[in-house]
Amino acid sequence: MNEIEKFRADVERIKKHERNDGLKYDGIKAARNAADLFVRNNKKAGELAKSVADYWMEKYIRNGDLNEVPTINDVDFLCDIQELFEGTLEGKSVLKPEDWNELREMVNLEAENLPIGMLTSLLSAVMDHGAL
Repeated sequence: MNEIEKFRADVERIKKHERNDGLKYDGIKAARNAADLFVRNNKKAGELAKSVADYWMEKYIRNGDLNEVPTINDVDFLCDIQELFEGTLEGKSVLKPEDWNELREMVNLEAENLPIGMLTSLLSAVMDHGAL
């Protein structure tokens, strides 16, 4: 099991735990726990990982069906970003043009705090997706 598969499985466990808590499902709480896991998994990205998680919460989670979030597509977003951080994103991404533009802004703000290899890889991916 690679890191992305493990992350997906961990998010499913978070959702299952939240559903089995005996109370009404709290999608915001499940998503916040998934976002926190994403940040912990991407310590190398520092504040950029937190900025991405905050953006994800605002753009996708708070605008989604709170009885269902995080959905598979929501988790795919975080997985694509994690693969970007690792330099392993290949093929089609679920990120939309506005996500790439927002990511460019976040990378620019955190550029001086990122490892040079990660920064180069991120800027290259942003440029490949027409957001520069």
